[in-house]
Amino acid sequence: MAPAAFDWKAPLRPKPRIDGPQTATVVGPPGEEIFCDKWGRVKVSFPWDRASQNNEHSSCWIRVAQGWAGTTWGAMAIPRIGQELIIQYFDGDPDQPIATGRAYREANLPPYELPKHKTRMTIKSQTHKGDGFNELRFEDEKGVEEIYVHAEKDQNIHVNHNETTFVGNNRSEEVVRNEHLKVGEDRTRTVGGNEKIHIEGNRDQNILGASTQTVALAKTLSVGGLLNVIVGLNSNEQVALNKQLNVGQQLQITATDNISVTSRNGEVHIDSSTALILSCGGAFIKLANGRIEMGCPEPMLIHAATQVQAPARFGIPPPPNASEIEFRLVHPDGTPMAGNAFTATLSDGTQRTGVVDQEGYARLSNVTPGCSAHVSYHNSPAKSKVTACTELNPDLQQLIFPRHLSGGQS
Repeated sequence: MAPAAFDWKAPLRPKPRIDGPQTATVVGPPGEEIFCDKWGRVKVSFPWDRASQNNEHSSCWIRVAQGWAGTTWGAMAIPRIGQELIIQYFDGDPDQPIATGRAYREANLPPYELPKHKTRMTIKSQTHKGDGFNELRFEDEKGVEEIYVHAEKDQNIHVNHNETTFVGNNRSEEVVRNEHLKVGEDRTRTVGGNEKIHIEGNRDQNILGASTQTVALAKTLSVGGLLNVIVGLNSNEQVALNKQLNVGQQLQITATDNISVTSRNGEVHIDSSTALILSCGGAFIKLANGRIEMGCPEPMLIHAATQVQAPARFGIPPPPNASEIEFRLVHPDGTPMAGNAFTATLSDGTQRTGVVDQEGYARLSNVTPGCSAHVSYHNSPAKSKVTACTELNPDLQQLIFPRHLSGGQS
């Protein structure tokens, strides 16, 4: 019993102390891999704690030391359930535990086999509730030094100012799907040797301003299908020496206004293996099969040292010793009027009848030398033309024009 005049209290005893570090295993609720609070503290289970439930009720919240801790900046790696921590106590106080480190053990081995990969240093994570990982790895083995970066999904690099990349040897880049490049201002690319671009699909290039391309030596353009070139205004092409154009089938040149072909110091050659036709306003000149055909809906004027005027319908008599006369019926545009019947009255009083062929030709054989003919066509329009083949006089080397052959219609 204590006297009533005195206050009694239990005597002070020294607080229990824990000397030295201990190991503990990170624990948490079932089904979780990471369990922490807003300060990054975790729950642990000590191997000596027989009453531990190995869950979120096994201990108080325990602080975790990080390699770098600032105000909303620094290093952050939250211990995961199942990892082994090294626990120490401030001043040995059991009520102030802190996790100061982590250690590998049989249950959680290092990322790489040791000592086989003893020259490696790595920061390797594990996907939360998955099998993936992110990693930054350094290999220091002499001759195979390497920095390896692995992103399980996305990688984002943000540079507020300049970025410089130097590659001393080769560089390879592979993008499995799409790539987008955006440059706010100018872009310069220099290739010291060759450049090869292989595109298996389509390519679209849109230039809002001007485009200039300079090739010091040769340039080859090969298009397997169609090539379309559209110029909104003018197009100029200058070739210092020769130019050759080969077209497998047809070549068509169309101009709304004029077309000019000029040879300043040489000749202009136009050659065709079948026919050459010049037509304008219903008049035409056709060169084919060794003959020259001319026709027009109006009078024909041929200017030379002397001027000759001929009617729209005419024929050319054969040379004095010839025994055949050939003539043709055509439309004003030079196309043949096939299948028309005709009557030819010769100057010797005889008549011949027949039908022009699919090309509008008819030929009179066994004609008395020197005879002329008047030809009448049946069912031919008023503006049809009768033409006869012209022949070169081998002695005079000039065209012989008609004087006796006349044509008409009935």
